[in-house]
Amino acid sequence: MNILLVDDHPVMLNSIGQLAQEQFPESTITSVGNVQAAQQALVDRQWQLMGVDLSLPQADKEIARSSNGLELLRQVMNDYPEMNLMVCSSNLQVLVQLKQYIDNHQGGFTIAAKSLPATEIKQRLQYAADGLTFTKDIRRGLELKPEWLKTLQLGALGLQDRAISEQLHVTERAVRHYWTRLQDVLEVYGKGEEAVNLRVLTLKRAREQGLLDD
Repeated sequence: MNILLVDDHPVMLNSIGQLAQEQFPESTITSVGNVQAAQQALVDRQWQLMGVDLSLPQADKEIARSSNGLELLRQVMNDYPEMNLMVCSSNLQVLVQLKQYIDNHQGGFTIAAKSLPATEIKQRLQYAADGLTFTKDIRRGLELKPEWLKTLQLGALGLQDRAISEQLHVTERAVRHYWTRLQDVLEVYGKGEEAVNLRVLTLKRAREQGLLDD
């Protein structure tokens, strides 16, 4: 697996790199310190996972700004919609500016405060690599898109993804994407291979939240 890490603080970059190497021993990790270097790296190679800080300089010796990191992240989600991403930053709340892009992103998307313990950051990296979503630290309130709610309702009736996709006139991949977003909103997390159990837990949590009839 190819992993790209972007952070302008060498100590933090080295620390995240070590955690990523521990979590994915067979991976190849590349680290860069600014937006321009990250953009070039994205062109040069295919990446399975990208970890990025939000406060970044545009180029070497320039001032680090959150706006630079947000724009880089927006570009990545627009140009590489299936890229697995983890945002590791001290100021995660600014991500609300990219809410629409995050909601529509088809790859894994997790966030981690830099103050988190190493074990938790490694877990967020794993979640992202598994194609899962973890954004509860920046959510305010329970927000469900109409297509997500319809997916819940059809799933509660026992329909599988193919049947749900036919009902919603979307692809099966889109339906699986809806389930990952539902799991994130309802705070149902686990490994990718536990998809069946996650589905059951998601429906159970939805009933507890009053989103489905008992």
